[in-house]
Amino acid sequence: MASAKLKSYYAEKAKARMIAGKGHSKDPMENLQQGAARDQAAAKVDVSGKALIWQLQRLN
Repeated sequence: MASAKLKSYYAEKAKARMIAGKGHSKDPMENLQQGAARDQAAAKVDVSGKALIWQLQRLN
């Protein structure tokens, strides 16, 4: 699904911003239930963030 690919793209960008802002290389905790990456990916394919999570859960 396009929204799943977009979600991972935006999540990687968010992770890089979080690492750059904290000044260390620890991986930030992932929270798939909320966040800008989820919302940005969902908006690109005109679905809600909740629908995106539902689609991701069905793919896994």
